[in-house]
This record gives sequence, structure tokens and C-alpha cells, in this order.
Amino acid sequence: MVHGTAAQRYTRTQVMLTPRLIAAIDRVRKTTGESRSEYLRRAAEARMRSLERAGDRRRSLAQRIVGSMNTAKHPRWHSIRATEVWRSNIRDKWDRAKVPMRDISIRTIKLD
Repeated sequence: MVHGTAAQRYTRTQVMLTPRLIAAIDRVRKTTGESRSEYLRRAAEARMRSLERAGDRRRSLAQRIVGSMNTAKHPRWHSIRATEVWRSNIRDKWDRAKVPMRDISIRTIKLD
């Protein structure tokens, strides 16, 4: 079933929530005068905006970091070949250490 005006139409959907979450939502929405549907719609829209802003911030940070490095001055990144050798050496050290992927976050291996 579709609701709303021609400019803004809504499609009925079903959302499974715990009774505790429904009670919490109902307490808040009653203070704002919103229906449960309106409250959930606005919450979803706010979450989408938040995720978009977070993505924009990550992209901006990545661009600043990448643009700030002078690879010509880095001892192992001054050329494509030097970078390939450096990367290969790191991978060889990891392979020799035989560190399972699940353990990488809890082990420290000196690479240089």
C-alpha cells in the first residue's frame, strides 16, 4: 500500500523490533507528537545523512593523506621498483612468521 501525496509517496514496510525498543521509541515520540512511522522514518533519514557525512569525511581525509606524502623522499618508495621490493620483503617476513590472519591484530612483528 502506498501513502502520501503525489510529491512524496510512502510504501508500507514491516520492521521487526523488540518490545523494549518499541517502548523506548514510544516514550520519545510521544514527547514530539510524531507517529511511530514518522519517528522511524526520521531516524532512518538521520542515519543515512550521518553515514553520508562520515563517508565524505573519510574520503576527504584519504585525499589529504595521500596528497601530503612525498614518496620521492621515502627511502623505500622513491620508485615503483623500490616500492615493489619493499612490499615483497614485508610479505616474505609475514609468510616466514606464519601468522594466521585471525592473529594479526594481537601479534607484533618487527618488519624492519
